[in-house]
Amino acid sequence: MISFLLVTACVTPQRELRSETRTKLGTAYIAEGNPVDAISALEEAVQLNPRNAAAWEKLGIAYYAKGARDKAEKAFTKAIKLEPEKAEIHNNYGLMLLNENRVDDAIEHFNIALADITYRNTALVLNNLGQAYYQKAEYQSAVTILTQCIDRAPNLCQARFNRGLSYRAMDKTTLALSDFEEVIELCGDVATGAYYQAAEIFIAQGDIPAGCSYYQTVMREAGKSTLGEQASQRHTEECQ
Repeated sequence: MISFLLVTACVTPQRELRSETRTKLGTAYIAEGNPVDAISALEEAVQLNPRNAAAWEKLGIAYYAKGARDKAEKAFTKAIKLEPEKAEIHNNYGLMLLNENRVDDAIEHFNIALADITYRNTALVLNNLGQAYYQKAEYQSAVTILTQCIDRAPNLCQARFNRGLSYRAMDKTTLALSDFEEVIELCGDVATGAYYQAAEIFIAQGDIPAGCSYYQTVMREAGKSTLGEQASQRHTEECQ
């Protein structure tokens, strides 16, 4: 602790500025899908200014992208200690926890993020919270939260997709299909998941031509991905 205090006491305005510059560079590397260079830039940023919460947060993202889970956890923890109420940090940490299937922990951090009234991307947090409740199989809670999200951001396709999944899990197929079709209309070029889910509903309802057409769309758009292969298999089972 003493050494940490000595280091932070020596942070000059010049070091703070250099730390901010390296943070911006590291953030750009993350956006480019380059975690290795991001880690290099962000490690330098926190060395220059150990109280740079944004650098610690982005370093957590970069570490996790590289598969360094323990380092990611420590980096997020440091960011939260420095800025305990900042929504962006809690939201991104929550996403990591959700990906690790630590759903209850993720929900806790998403709720902390929602309490930050200065955060302008509340809809994104609501979508993540709704997804967490879906993963927890609390589907009505998921629908309630995702509806709040859609009311704020009607064109947020991921929220409509997640609500569709929740409706389908509740056997409310008409509502589910409505959400999936809305996703296809709003974001058709990136809506292969919605096409697949809608195809499954059409097949279950006996509308084989519509289901097979949607499977073909997924096969064409998703290619050799896992989803594309699933669509191909289902097309073989149901359409030939």
